[in-house]
Amino acid sequence: MLARSHPKTLLLSPKKFNKVFCKVRTMGLDPCKTQFVIAILALTSMSRSTWEKKLDVYRRWGLSREEILAAFAKSPWFMTLSEEKVVAVMDLFVNKLGWESSFIAKNPTLVSYSLEKRLTPRASVLQFLVSQGLIEKSFRSTTFFIASENKFLQQFINQRAESTQILKLYQEKLNLSR
Repeated sequence: MLARSHPKTLLLSPKKFNKVFCKVRTMGLDPCKTQFVIAILALTSMSRSTWEKKLDVYRRWGLSREEILAAFAKSPWFMTLSEEKVVAVMDLFVNKLGWESSFIAKNPTLVSYSLEKRLTPRASVLQFLVSQGLIEKSFRSTTFFIASENKFLQQFINQRAESTQILKLYQEKLNLSR
């Protein structure tokens, strides 16, 4: 897969490639899986100092090195996002929604979604549902954020008596991002 989709990676010196390969393997990723290849791409796309800076960003949100590496193993792109993006997403989930940072580490794909087009509008809907007592404040669901647009509308908005009000709020937040 690496040779097919990212042949440039194979131009690394054998010593550097072997070092990255071994590092990814010691993280517990299976060389036969796609995540292994993505992890190699992620690690070869940044310097060691950049990697450390990204670790520090997640640590500032209370995550341990082990949690960060486990998140990386699940979704290697987790470590390729900009500091600004990580801070904004973590701020949304931890400070605005009151979720634990460890929940995000266990579900690292959440960080990769667009703040403007998906996360913020849906977080607004979630906050509204909680404020109206329609969902418990302790509600934690990745489905709320990763569901397709149609599934999200059907499952979380259209079936509610307040659907018109919720849909209006959701669309307002979506339009602000455009």
